Amino acid sequence: MLGVTRPGGSHATTSPNFLRTDFRRHLRLAELYGILGSDEGPAAPAEADHRGNWADQLTPDVGAAPTRSRGRFIPRVGPGSLLDGVADVALTETSGDAGLARAMSKAAWDRARQAQGRVDLPSAEAIRQRCGLTWGRVVELAMVERSGRTRVLGQWDGSHFAGWGAQGPADGLRALRAVALRISHAPTSFEYDETAKTLEIESGRRRGRPLLLPRSVYLIGVYGSWAGALQEAGLELRPSPPVPQAVPSLADTLDQFIEEVGLLPNSWYFLEWCRRRDIPTTRVRGGWATVVAETRNLRSLRGALTPARATRSRDLPPLPDPLPRVRRMAFRHSREAIVASLRRYGEAHLPKGSLPRQKHYMAACRKDPKLIWPSAMTGHGRFHDLCLEAGIE
Repeated sequence: MLGVTRPGGSHATTSPNFLRTDFRRHLRLAELYGILGSDEGPAAPAEADHRGNWADQLTPDVGAAPTRSRGRFIPRVGPGSLLDGVADVALTETSGDAGLARAMSKAAWDRARQAQGRVDLPSAEAIRQRCGLTWGRVVELAMVERSGRTRVLGQWDGSHFAGWGAQGPADGLRALRAVALRISHAPTSFEYDETAKTLEIESGRRRGRPLLLPRSVYLIGVYGSWAGALQEAGLELRPSPPVPQAVPSLADTLDQFIEEVGLLPNSWYFLEWCRRRDIPTTRVRGGWATVVAETRNLRSLRGALTPARATRSRDLPPLPDPLPRVRRMAFRHSREAIVASLRRYGEAHLPKGSLPRQKHYMAACRKDPKLIWPSAMTGHGRFHDLCLEAGIE
C-alpha cells in the first residue's frame, strides 16, 4: 500500500506520513463521502434487513467489481513457496550469508536464478509486482520464517497507525458504516480490514489513485475497543456464539446412571445407554475399572452406596429407545478431515496468491459450515504447518 503508481506505469515509494497528510486533499472530501455514504440512515442498528433502506447511499463505485485478468504471469506455486524460492536463490548465491542475501538487487537475483536453473521462478520484477512491495521488502519478507510472514506484513501496513488528523475518527466511522453495508452486518475487526482493502483496490482501479482507509487498529485506538467503535458508528455487535457446555466426565454420568437404574453396568451397556439417551461421553481412559473406582469415590463422598459388582448383561434392563440427536457425542476430528477442510478453504475462500491466515480462515468458517474450526485442530500442530500439509501455501 505504500507504493503509488504514477502515470506511465512507474512505481515510486511514498512514505506513510505523506499519504496520511495528503489524505483529504487527493481524495477530495465530497468524493470520499460519495463513496462511503452519508451519515443519513436509519436510527436502528444496521443489520441485513435494513440494507434496502439505505444501501442507495452508496454509489455504484462501491459495488462489487469483477476481477479481470491483465495477462500478468501467475506462477503455479503459492505465495509461500514463491517467497521460499526467493530466499533459496539469494542464500545459495551468497553462500548462506543472510545479510548479503537481503542486499541483493533484482538484476543480481535474476542472474543467480538463471545460473541455478530455477526455471520454476519468475523474474524478480514479476515477483515484486505480485507481492505489491518494493524488491527490498520482498527479499526481507522471504527471509522471514513462513509462520511469521503475515505478522510482518501487518507491521508494514502504514494505515494501521495514527496521524489521520482531526477528521480521522469521523472518516473511520464512515468507512466502518460502509463496510457494514457492504457485508450486510456489523463486521468483526478482521472482516472490516479485509473489506476496507477491497474498497481501496476498487477505488484505485476506477480513479487511478487508491483510496486510503483507516484500519481496525486505528479505530480501536481511538474508541478504546472494537465494540466501542461499532457502538459509536451506530452498529450492533453480533452476539457471540454460545459457549458449548463441557462434556461431563464418565464418572459423573455413571453416577447418574446408578441413581436412575440402581445397578452397576458393564462398559458396553453403559456407553450404549448414553448414546440412546443422547448423553455426550468422553473416551474411556485408564480402563473401565478406573471409571468405576472414580464413581465409587464420588458417591462415597456424599454418602451414597455403589453396587459391589457389575450386573450381568442378561440381568440388565432393556435399553431405552433412541432419542433424537440434539447433541453429538464428543469426538476429535481426524488429521485427514482437518487437512481436507483446509484444502476446501484454499479452493473456495482463499484469494489466489494470498497467504492463508488463521483469522481469514475463521471468517470463512462463519460462512461455510463444512469447514472445521481452528479450535478443533488443537493437538495436530500449528495452523501454518497444517496449511503446508494441505498444499495451500
